[in-house]
Amino acid sequence: MSAPSPDLEQLLTECGELGLWQVLMAGVCSLVSGEAMVFVLWAAFARAPVPASCVQYGSNSSKWASADECVSWKFNYSDSDVRSSMVEDFQLVGSRAHWVNHHGTLYFLGLITGSCLAGHVSDSIGRLKLARVAHLLHISAGVGIWWTESFLVSCVLWFLVSNSVILNLVAVYTYSSEIATTAAVRGVMPFVLSGASGLGLCAAPALSLLLPSWRDSALAIALFALLPLTMLCLSEESPRWLWQQGHHRRFQRALTRIALVNRHPISPLASVTLEKMALNDRHGAGVFHSITEDLRALLGMRRGRGAGTESGGLLRMMRESRALAGKMGLVCVVWVAANSLNYGLLFGAEMFDAGLHVYGVVQGLAVVAGSVVGALASTRVGRRPLTSAGFFVAAASILCGCVVQRRAVLLGLAVAGKMAVLVVFTMSYSWTAELVPTAVRSSALGVGSTVARVAGLAIPYYGLLGALWPPLPQVLYAGMGAAAALLCLLLPETRNRPLLSEPIRVDLNPSSQADL
Repeated sequence: MSAPSPDLEQLLTECGELGLWQVLMAGVCSLVSGEAMVFVLWAAFARAPVPASCVQYGSNSSKWASADECVSWKFNYSDSDVRSSMVEDFQLVGSRAHWVNHHGTLYFLGLITGSCLAGHVSDSIGRLKLARVAHLLHISAGVGIWWTESFLVSCVLWFLVSNSVILNLVAVYTYSSEIATTAAVRGVMPFVLSGASGLGLCAAPALSLLLPSWRDSALAIALFALLPLTMLCLSEESPRWLWQQGHHRRFQRALTRIALVNRHPISPLASVTLEKMALNDRHGAGVFHSITEDLRALLGMRRGRGAGTESGGLLRMMRESRALAGKMGLVCVVWVAANSLNYGLLFGAEMFDAGLHVYGVVQGLAVVAGSVVGALASTRVGRRPLTSAGFFVAAASILCGCVVQRRAVLLGLAVAGKMAVLVVFTMSYSWTAELVPTAVRSSALGVGSTVARVAGLAIPYYGLLGALWPPLPQVLYAGMGAAAALLCLLLPETRNRPLLSEPIRVDLNPSSQADL
């Protein structure tokens, strides 16, 4: 006769709370993502303040030649905080000026592609395995960007960098939400990661001052990604994901190593339970078997225990549960509004009248400050009021920017708006992870991120609405924030509630094994 199934939460508690090693690993991963994301935009939009002047026309050009016939341009960086840019390196002026916009489009397409892939891949092969792949992709693309002289190749590599950023963020945020054993820590941890990302936002402008060449800066960020990659290789997979997939042997090893790192010894009873679970594991061992099993999972061919391994796991659950479908619809609205407000402020250097370096550092410091405020608030306030208040504050700061003229006040509004958007965006990750089961948790994050990025394709064109009425873009952003603030009140509160997990029965006395 089978013994009762062990309790997952009890086993996780035996191993201690989220340890310092896991926090450092996830934080460094987020820092690299923040650096990479802002530098992709930096490389695309940084340019000399004075229009380039032609120094050489084509051999067949007349003295009345147009700019389209110029073959060499001179850039003037005097009185500028920019010393090098892709625009100069690849001569993206004159007839080639439109390629700058194409580069920006590829950036957003990379975010969309990464969002589409991240959820399914993470739920199929694991959180940390996806993060390792993302960092390898980032390092390879960064080295290629530093080396290549082809603009088209550079655009493809930047596409891969932005792709890797989303893959890494989804994997790390999901991992951090699953490794925490209490609701309080689970609410604070996303803000710790956001704070680390804010430090990355500050580091990118500082790095561009230390390394005048944008190529050297891209290479430095890519090589720094070797640090989190090493930490990821030394870390164990999410125990919740291993439990859901039936990897009992790896589950035992992960909990044992986590308990060792956290200096929290496992009780003898829990040790016996873990050993019996390991004996019940029917998954094969070895690198080759692991690779083939991952490929089968990605293709939907593996008959695993978790619902996330089946084709269309999240969609199937949404079809079977109208409540889940409704929650995901509202979650997507929150994601779209948060993403729009985030990039509305990120592209606001002209709106708030600040230089690129100053604006970048201020935005990074605002993210760090917002992370501290959000972490403190999340332990005392529920998800709904905190997210709704963040939307209202962000909308008000953008709307006030339409009427205020003083630069110091505008910069203060930008900081307040960025702090509020940071709280909202971080809560989007945390809240989504708490609303769905383990088997499709990353898939839900991927869906929300994908919808937000697709809607974000229209963001570069919001500024064109200013031709109809100058404050119209800001009014549009503010309206989206106010609408999302009201709609998110319809979502259920998840503060101080355990993560959703599908119950899995584990036979501790299999007939094929001796009873321990």
